[in-house]
Amino acid sequence: MLKEKFIIAVSDDNDAVMYPLSRMLSMHHVGDDVITMYFDPGISDIGTGADAEADLIALTVPNETERAVTLAILDAINLDYGAYLTKQKGYVIVKDDVDATNDMVSGITSCAITRNAI
Repeated sequence: MLKEKFIIAVSDDNDAVMYPLSRMLSMHHVGDDVITMYFDPGISDIGTGADAEADLIALTVPNETERAVTLAILDAINLDYGAYLTKQKGYVIVKDDVDATNDMVSGITSCAITRNAI
């Protein structure tokens, strides 16, 4: 049985989220210095039949590092070797703005969390 991995982010105002990897929808570069990770929303009103917006984690990175950081995130999620071998714990802390020593992916300067619900 495969163990579910989780993606964790903590913003500078102590707002934190943890999403199972199976709820990740996509990852996009937005402009020159932001990578956005989209997830199925944690809260929605299924009874209305309306579509819920995706929750997101917006990661700020230095200009022109979007591709390298995106690949580092994918490595941290998927690979069990190299720099990530000792960090395989069933979760990946992409960014912790409160305590950066917890970061498991380098090159991310800050994050913002948006929860969308109907």
